[in-house]
Amino acid sequence: MEWRSDRTVAVQRRHVPVGGGGAWIEVVVGGDAAGGVVAAAHPMVSLGAEPLALLAGVTGARVLAFNARGLGGASRVASGDDTSLERMVEDFEEARLALGAPRWLWWGMSAGGYLGQLYAHRHPEAFVGLLLDSTAPCFREAVLDSRSVLSPEHPRWREPLGCAGLLGAVDDALVEDRRLVWLEVEGVGRVLRLVGGPALLVAPIDPPPGMKRGVAALWRFDARPYLATIRVPTLVLAGPEDPIVPLAHQRALHAAIPGAELLEPPGAGHTPVSVQPDAIAAAVRPFVRRVLAST
Repeated sequence: MEWRSDRTVAVQRRHVPVGGGGAWIEVVVGGDAAGGVVAAAHPMVSLGAEPLALLAGVTGARVLAFNARGLGGASRVASGDDTSLERMVEDFEEARLALGAPRWLWWGMSAGGYLGQLYAHRHPEAFVGLLLDSTAPCFREAVLDSRSVLSPEHPRWREPLGCAGLLGAVDDALVEDRRLVWLEVEGVGRVLRLVGGPALLVAPIDPPPGMKRGVAALWRFDARPYLATIRVPTLVLAGPEDPIVPLAHQRALHAAIPGAELLEPPGAGHTPVSVQPDAIAAAVRPFVRRVLAST
């Protein structure tokens, strides 16, 4: 996934040791330190200067973009545990403490929102606020919804996948990275399937390495049991025309978090900040300024 920006911002790249075993994550830093701190990460895609400039321009804040193990300039993935969302969250928290323990607004774009939900549950002390952008409370439920373009049951894919013998119920117990394989299906494109079993999802882009090895971790993500315990100020930014995360799932996320606010910019799709940065900036600025002023 790409988040492009016409803006530029000077960035610094730091390697922060984590885990005590010689591993490190990469932190890309830029923006106005006087505006508070915004943090972001994605579990499958590295974040660099462009998404950092995008968020810095929209929020007017200092932005810390985290690249987990195996992404960007971070250390390589040494074991399957390195790709778990739990490992990423604990690495980010260790890095936060090493960086002087700033409290931040987490902007979780797409799958970065799954990290934000888990992180806010485990370490609420790290947050002044949570902005969940184009995400859902349960990855599996969202991507299996036939309204999602990722779903094998989407009307566009159902016939060719059926002809290829790739439709059927998914046994969640079998969803492990070692049992998953990507293949090209005529009339569809890149498809992730269980070895000897059905398709799990359709990729709208050529999947990057992080996506190829990280789907199993996301498949297990389900924040619904603990969303009611999240007490940090939260804004759910939902695109009514989002082809990836159906609006019903984004609204369910909003409803599950006590006191959460909901913003649905008319006509917005997936991660609308990358398409309409000025309009989204104006829409989210009251929330961003309010929560960052509390630091």
